[in-house]
Amino acid sequence: MADFVRGNTEAPVEAMFIHLGLQKRYPRTVPNRDDLFVLTLFHAACKVAFRLEADRDAEEAARTAQPAPAGGWPGEQAMRPQPEAFSPSGFSPR
Repeated sequence: MADFVRGNTEAPVEAMFIHLGLQKRYPRTVPNRDDLFVLTLFHAACKVAFRLEADRDAEEAARTAQPAPAGGWPGEQAMRPQPEAFSPSGFSPR
């Protein structure tokens, strides 16, 4: 039943009751208030558990992800002189 809630988080509680009837895990009766209350609690508990599971997975992914090093040695580029910002284009008046 938790798989049904995971796949259909926005489905109403009556859909859970119909799903149980189709799976032949619940007697074919008219749902009373007690049944709907229990299914509502189960639905809410599943949604909270799935949200906590997603948060835990996101924290684990953030913990294992390595950030790119900031700065560092630029390599060959550090040995080449950079042209000035407004350097002449090669024309020399001399």
